[in-house]
Amino acid sequence: MLAAIMEGALALFVIMDPIGNIPIYLPLVKEFSDKERTHTVYVASLFALFFLLLFLFGGNVIFSYLNIQLEHIMIAGGIVLALLGFGMMFGKDLKSHYGSDIAIVPLGMPLMSGPGAIATVLLLVAKNGSTITLLSIIVVMVIQAPIYLGANSILRLAGKNGLRIMGNIAALVAVSFGINIIILGISGIA
Repeated sequence: MLAAIMEGALALFVIMDPIGNIPIYLPLVKEFSDKERTHTVYVASLFALFFLLLFLFGGNVIFSYLNIQLEHIMIAGGIVLALLGFGMMFGKDLKSHYGSDIAIVPLGMPLMSGPGAIATVLLLVAKNGSTITLLSIIVVMVIQAPIYLGANSILRLAGKNGLRIMGNIAALVAVSFGINIIILGISGIA
């Protein structure tokens, strides 16, 4: 059970990519006080948690109503994960200006709970069930908040090149995980 939780948490962590999001996050909060940053990260984390729980507990109902099978979700989710990984590799980022209220958009959604995270939650539920997926989500949410709060220190420690390297590794893992899920989905249909 612990291995499944850690595997799920790793998959979500890679897709949510809080370390890779530091270069996007820091310019958005550069005028914020420490108290405002902390508040923003906690609000974004709670929103992301709520959003992922919505898909954790309601995703199957929605897809059942639409007559979408598990294997279809696995293939589509795997493609989304692989494409997100390729996008991460080739420099896709958020360049839009969001103003001063960034907790919900873009921090809560899509940085913390975007399409890749939603697809990953659905895939993890299908593979491991609700309890393990819920625990995986909680592990990642507990880990990622301090990363955002310590973003300045991480940037100083790793440097811009170090963050790029970590982002590229995360992108490669995302592509690999996506391809693995596609293969499992296809083998489930065959």
